[in-house]
Amino acid sequence: MIGLFGTDPYWQELLRQEGISFTVGTTELEKLDVLIIDRIPSASELAQVRKFADSGGGILTDSLCASAVWPQLRPRKQRSKYIVPDSSPLFRNVGIVDLNTDTWLLQQANVGTTQNGISAISVGRISRGWCVLLPFRLSTVLAATGSKPRVFYARTRKQVYEIVATVGRGEVRRLISNALRFLLAEVGLPYVHIHYCRPGQSGVFGFRVDTDFDSLKNMQFTRKIADEVGMHFSWYINTKAHGQHLTHMRNSILQGHDVQIHCYEHELFPDYENNLIQLKHADSILRKAGFRPIGAAAPYGEWNPEWNKALSKLGFLYSSDFALVYDDLPTRPVIDGKPSSVLQIPVHPICLGRLAASRADSAEMIDYFKRYIELQTSRFEPCFLYGHPANIARFPSVIETVLKYGLLRCGSWSSLTDYARWWQERGKAEFRVGKQSGKFVLETTRQKPELEIMIEWQDRYRCLPFRSGSFDLDKLSWQPLPPRVAFNRRTVAARRHDRGLIGKEILRQLRKRIQIKGRHSK
Repeated sequence: MIGLFGTDPYWQELLRQEGISFTVGTTELEKLDVLIIDRIPSASELAQVRKFADSGGGILTDSLCASAVWPQLRPRKQRSKYIVPDSSPLFRNVGIVDLNTDTWLLQQANVGTTQNGISAISVGRISRGWCVLLPFRLSTVLAATGSKPRVFYARTRKQVYEIVATVGRGEVRRLISNALRFLLAEVGLPYVHIHYCRPGQSGVFGFRVDTDFDSLKNMQFTRKIADEVGMHFSWYINTKAHGQHLTHMRNSILQGHDVQIHCYEHELFPDYENNLIQLKHADSILRKAGFRPIGAAAPYGEWNPEWNKALSKLGFLYSSDFALVYDDLPTRPVIDGKPSSVLQIPVHPICLGRLAASRADSAEMIDYFKRYIELQTSRFEPCFLYGHPANIARFPSVIETVLKYGLLRCGSWSSLTDYARWWQERGKAEFRVGKQSGKFVLETTRQKPELEIMIEWQDRYRCLPFRSGSFDLDKLSWQPLPPRVAFNRRTVAARRHDRGLIGKEILRQLRKRIQIKGRHSK
């Protein structure tokens, strides 16, 4: 059993993302197998934690909390941009972990390195147990909501970049989930969690279309591509640009597809009132045309807390904004100390347009997306791509090849909205797993046929129905986990060019402001 020492909302949300059974609080530590220390223990609690480690339990915490329990640990402060993976099991299918924050490094660190080549994470024995000591406070890292230009490695003539979240939330979560896998394995236990996909699915693929200011011709062509590959896309509509055509589009281009809000004015506002006005206006236009939007994707992939508050006020289920989170499982941003009612459904932030700007040819574009799809399927995680009708019409063979490959590797497709609805139900599921008479006992509050429990053990996995029962690890019919995708060291070299993007991005933002000003003056 996994226990959270305190009540940190960022830790709780991350564990719910993973679909892990865990307890909260400091009582009955002796019943736990792994303890997550999310705050510095009080003087009266230190003995409890030390006793837990003496009993052979696993501990996951940060170096500051650890040094409060074991004073011989002396962390030193350093600003860290990121952690570079190594061959440790903690970095299985984990890329560069973007942090951009103050970290606390230990002399005992032996896993992963910072951008300066200094060891970052401490893994090893502590008393009779095992520990993983992270160099960062999770709450500090995940509370950051800034964005910046980031290079994404591609085999192209020029660098591929986009404005994305400063913190790689997906890689942070994967690092922590792998740490839990490691600690559980050291005490002889499997990693048990709710599967990231529906029963019988090893993955899920989807495609988001932002209509921006595109022509009906390009949108018709995009619909044709969807029909040819046998998918329904998720369309995010610029209601000011396309409002007059929506009734016609409902019975043609958009028929049977997922239709949500992109914007009214094509910009994200810094204040709550303007974001609320824009969302209300866009919502009204879509509803008059017969649509019932419950999701949104902000212009330029941007995000701010005021946008989130406006979505929450109007009862939206989700948003999809890579300036907050990308390449991750759905999550609820913590606002004012509580998880938001509005989900984030992440997509991969690089689209055909960004690859075209890097002078990629068709083969290089296909290669880029195929490698991303392979990585996501090896993680059993959803693979959601996005694009714009103009570039889909410009590179039809590329997008058709990529979509067919995504369907082949993932095995199923979903709209972002259907996946958000399913994820919301997943988040309500509760279970407990324990061990009795040599068998593992699974207890659920109620049976949920739309969910599966995934058990990972020694490079194997097995999915079981989400219902109460017992199982014997030795008697399960196992399947091998997908092979580990090797970390590409060229990613590190590409990341060192992030600073050189500042000038490009200033010009890009200036052009954006001129375009916005021009539209407002019409």
